[in-house]
Amino acid sequence: MGTYSFSDAALADLDEICASMSEINPGLAIRFFEKVRDKCRQFAQFPNMGKTYS
Repeated sequence: MGTYSFSDAALADLDEICASMSEINPGLAIRFFEKVRDKCRQFAQFPNMGKTYS
């Protein structure tokens, strides 16, 4: 299984996005964060997934 990590800048951006979203809808912010994390795990596990543009 592959691994992934976020840069400090990416974490700061994600935190800011989720904080803004949570002011309006906390549940949405949680779901958004979980979706981002799930997609990162998926890309780490299957790095060649997706459409190839040639």
